[in-house]
Amino acid sequence: MEQPKQRGRKSTQLRKKNAGDVEHSPNGRSWTLVDADNTSGRRSQQNVLKETSGPTGYAKRNIEHDSPSSALRLFLSKPMLNLIKTCTEAEARLKLGNDDLTVSLEELEAFIAICYARGALGSRVLDKYDVWDQDWGPPFFEKTMSRNRFSEIMRFLRFDVRSTRGQRKVADKFCRASDLWAKFVDACLACYKPTTNMTVDEQLYPTCCRCPFIQYMPSKPDKYGIKYWLLCEAENRYVLNGSPYLGTL
Repeated sequence: MEQPKQRGRKSTQLRKKNAGDVEHSPNGRSWTLVDADNTSGRRSQQNVLKETSGPTGYAKRNIEHDSPSSALRLFLSKPMLNLIKTCTEAEARLKLGNDDLTVSLEELEAFIAICYARGALGSRVLDKYDVWDQDWGPPFFEKTMSRNRFSEIMRFLRFDVRSTRGQRKVADKFCRASDLWAKFVDACLACYKPTTNMTVDEQLYPTCCRCPFIQYMPSKPDKYGIKYWLLCEAENRYVLNGSPYLGTL
């Protein structure tokens, strides 16, 4: 008896790619496949890893024993805090018309600690009145900073000076945070030597703010956000470098 034919299914067999095959990318660039097992001769000098992976000497010298905050200050250094302090106070002077608002570095560290705690506790989507509630909120927030002070710093928090933003925006769409991001990348590179196993992948940071380069990615749990291309070490998941995707030029 003749077997019935299956409709709607096509048997497809992928062709095995061999060395010498040429692949073409959407932008027109061509890539030639090379069989790595058959390469002969000495390995190129730039492909020889001579350094030991792990924390650098700079990181080891500046991390104190039993002090997690000293490790955090490697990535949130005093120059970065001074930049946030200067830009935040400049924004307050512009909107209030006086010098009444001043922010200390200790207050900025406490402000950032609260932001980390809200994310760690899964309460970033809760209203601040619920987080600082005396009956139901965690006592950490009230002991660290008052709710009104946190709201005041959040209102004027800036990472660049508004008066020079117009001319910088012409050449840099990310000018509102590019200086701070560059300092963070420099800190990541200075504190760790990676292994040979690294990868580049995209990361969507969810946000609903008004931004010209907000991306919509339906495959992500949070559909809208700012997309970053990050270079990470595959073994320890350490971020070495990265840049935001600012859209087509």
